[in-house]
Amino acid sequence: MGIPVRLRMRVPHRSPGLLIWLSLLLAPGILSAQNTKLIIQGGTTFSVTGNNLVLNKTDLKCDGALDASNATVLLMGSSNTSMGGTGSPLIKALTLNTSAASTLTLNTSLQISNALNFENGLIDLNNHQLQLAGNGALQGESEASHITGVTGGAVTVSATGVNNPNQLNAGNLGAVLTSGANLGNLTVSRSSKPATNPGNGSIHGIQRTFLIQPQNNTALNATLRFYYLNAELNGDDPSTLSLWKSSNGVNWIQMGADSRNAAGKYVEKTGLTDLSYWTLTDLVNPLPLVLLSFKASCEDSYTQIQWQTGVEADVDHFEIERSTDAVAWTTLGKLAATNNPSGAAYSYKDPDRKSSVFYRLKIIDRSGSYGYSPVFEGGCSDITLPFSVYPNPVQSEAVAQVAVREASRATIRLFSISGQLLLGASWDLQPGINHYVLPVSQLAAGTYVVEVRMNNVSLQTKITKQ
Repeated sequence: MGIPVRLRMRVPHRSPGLLIWLSLLLAPGILSAQNTKLIIQGGTTFSVTGNNLVLNKTDLKCDGALDASNATVLLMGSSNTSMGGTGSPLIKALTLNTSAASTLTLNTSLQISNALNFENGLIDLNNHQLQLAGNGALQGESEASHITGVTGGAVTVSATGVNNPNQLNAGNLGAVLTSGANLGNLTVSRSSKPATNPGNGSIHGIQRTFLIQPQNNTALNATLRFYYLNAELNGDDPSTLSLWKSSNGVNWIQMGADSRNAAGKYVEKTGLTDLSYWTLTDLVNPLPLVLLSFKASCEDSYTQIQWQTGVEADVDHFEIERSTDAVAWTTLGKLAATNNPSGAAYSYKDPDRKSSVFYRLKIIDRSGSYGYSPVFEGGCSDITLPFSVYPNPVQSEAVAQVAVREASRATIRLFSISGQLLLGASWDLQPGINHYVLPVSQLAAGTYVVEVRMNNVSLQTKITKQ
């Protein structure tokens, strides 16, 4: 029978040319056996000071520390493998050369400081983070060898001082940017979980979504070339792919396409004023109706409720709901949808004018499926939507949400629970709902405070980083 190998040790390698080879040993006549497993126990360090660590049909469980910060980890063999544990692997370069039918599953987050080389096989993020640090980049992704992860997770890269980028492809993730503006520090994340309609899960995007976060994110006049793989099309038609944008990764607006190249596997759009979440879907299978704005204004004898959509498809009607506590809701009335592909403006008068009630829209499509707009507080105060941050708890990105009646200037800050300032930025608020993406993927697990200050008013809430 096969002999499983378990290593529990501290290995201080000193030979500069040392090659570590961990392989599955099979007795004659045995066709398959359990994978070898390299286990690094808590409190121990496995240091690689040679050139390569070769894992042949080998699972890695790192509860201690794997220091391969000056080495290449080479994955080989035709078996499915995994990387997990509670420790912190440090890897300079990772080369995947297994087989087209083999998958490396991440059961922990991973950081690579140089290159992730794809030769053969897949990497399933499995709802974990893959951080490309320093000069880290993906190399050689192909239809046969690439990153997957439809359950969640993201691969992320950061660049500093991005000024006037010309076809910048940060980390080779496939989001190519051109702009005459100074973007400042830039973070790009790519996930493989398809965007979906909150009210109808059968409406979807492709299995690739980008979150692009420049430090300066106004008046960019940017061009985005969105690359994809045919393996990620998720049933969509490459000849009709269109770019879609979201401020929060949930609600989407169609941005269209200036050019498509099915052979080159990309869609391009110019004249973008700002950057956030982006995905692709075909025009036959559009993502949901999108609210560009939703607000309530205080008039003399009634409350005027108004909303603007960016695109509509197969929407039957809207129901306007009101609540005194944002828990129990009453339907005030309903309006038929126009289903204008370019969107439409709507309004509704609530004659029972109150200063403290909440409003929301129930959006019902022709199949009977429905979803809800964000909750909006009526009245005449400056802050019309309770300040919130979601998701909470958070793993990678948190979205701060607030709504105001008039355009105003605010600041948003992130503190540790001990009061240390970790992030501070200006926030130009527009009438209606506003969103600000907080990159928290690099924060340690724990509790943090998010503060928005405007018009001498401070709003705070706590978030938990997992």
